[in-house]
Amino acid sequence: MALPNNTTISLSQVNTELGLSSTANISLNDTAVRTLAGVASGTISMSNLWGKSNRVQYSDVAATFSSTGGTQYWTVPSGITSVRVKVWAGGGAAASGPTGPVGGGGGYVQGDIAVTPGQTLTINVGEGGRGWNADEGYGGNAFPAGGNGANSGGGGGGRSEVFYGSAGLIAGGGGASGYSFGGTGGNGGPGGYYGTAGEGGKDSCNGVNNNAGGGGGTISGGGAGGYGSGNTGYSGGYNYGGNQNNASIPGGAGGDGYYGGGAGGSGNTGCGDAGGGGGGGCSYGYNVSNLQYLNGSGGTPGNSGDGDRPTSGHSYSGNYGVGQGASTSGYRGGKGYVVIRY
Repeated sequence: MALPNNTTISLSQVNTELGLSSTANISLNDTAVRTLAGVASGTISMSNLWGKSNRVQYSDVAATFSSTGGTQYWTVPSGITSVRVKVWAGGGAAASGPTGPVGGGGGYVQGDIAVTPGQTLTINVGEGGRGWNADEGYGGNAFPAGGNGANSGGGGGGRSEVFYGSAGLIAGGGGASGYSFGGTGGNGGPGGYYGTAGEGGKDSCNGVNNNAGGGGGTISGGGAGGYGSGNTGYSGGYNYGGNQNNASIPGGAGGDGYYGGGAGGSGNTGCGDAGGGGGGGCSYGYNVSNLQYLNGSGGTPGNSGDGDRPTSGHSYSGNYGVGQGASTSGYRGGKGYVVIRY
């Protein structure tokens, strides 16, 4: 907490701000006091300490948010004028059926936003891409708009986003993996500043990627749907990932983002066929300072080692923002997460 501004300050208050006993023996010429006041040498007075704080900016967590399937809000408390916002998107689901391919990890974006106490931040935290099984309700679009898998295909991860006035931070979700029918379905593309394209599904009989992965979303447009011998996947667009085009051997759906990734191409019932992976969604930030992007890598979310990101307590994947893995086919990806520091 900063010292009072434009008022009388006691040395006991200065002691407390420095982390000392309120009755400690200090003087204005002490090095710690001069450092706090920002006066290295020369004349110093109590007025030099008005409003000063010894606290490291952004060292405390003000609020955290997990996905609820709806929009959430946070009101800026008194005394806070700047926040650092960390945003992880949802990971892509794994297609049901034979295990093997992996959904893409969610993207990450971070930035500092100047705020006013009493004002409100609007927050949407992406769900993990939905799997195709009874527990998951057989697909659907992950909130806010991850692509919908179809007929055993995995769903794309939802984008996570925070808005305040004219400022915004959006993290792109991971694409889902393609279905394996004898062959090897394509891995989903991770989310990122430029979403990564999904991998093609590989036919085990001829070793050829018959069904292309969906394209990754960019800051200027959605990823194209991957060509398929059965059906071509639907393209992604502004704030949505491409849905899977129903076929017997489906590709993965696209991850959501500022612009979403396209769905992977679907196969037919041919020998050893497999669907392509969905493309990852695009991350984007604007009107914030110290903007950072970290793309997902494989099934791992961006900035996965950050201590603010939980690594347990999430059903199925047990991890936030991860793409669903090979041993858990048909289940959803890790949901997104948002942290606000001050």
